[in-house]
Amino acid sequence: MTRVGSKVRIEGWKPLSEEEHFMTCPTCGERFDCRELGEVFEHLHGIEPEEEPERQ
Repeated sequence: MTRVGSKVRIEGWKPLSEEEHFMTCPTCGERFDCRELGEVFEHLHGIEPEEEPERQ
């Protein structure tokens, strides 16, 4: 499971279109590609990412 802002994407998720790879940053309003980790980190705006729970 991946959490970006308030959206959660389950492992194995398949986009219906190219557009589904993009989100609008709730802080600055800029659109960014969720496949680009650097862009995702830029749009955290200083917020520490939540740790993903360990698999059991």
